[in-house]
Amino acid sequence: MVYLIGILGFIGGFAAGMWLLAAKLKNVPRDILVRDKEYHKKYGIWPWIMALLCCFAALYLYNYYLTTGDF
Repeated sequence: MVYLIGILGFIGGFAAGMWLLAAKLKNVPRDILVRDKEYHKKYGIWPWIMALLCCFAALYLYNYYLTTGDF
C-alpha cells in the first residue's frame, strides 16, 4: 500500500509541476522554449522537485493518518 501511495503522490506531483510550468511559461513563444537552453536549466528541474515533494507529503500523510488510525 505504501508503494501505491508513493507512486500516486509522485505522479500527482509531477502533473502539478507541469501544470505550474504551463501556467508560468504560457506567454513564452514555443521556439524560444525549444532553442534557449537557459530555460531548460532554469525550469526543467521544477516538475521533478514537485514530484518528490508531493511523494514525500503523500507518504507522510499516509503514515500519519492511515497507520495510526486517528481519523
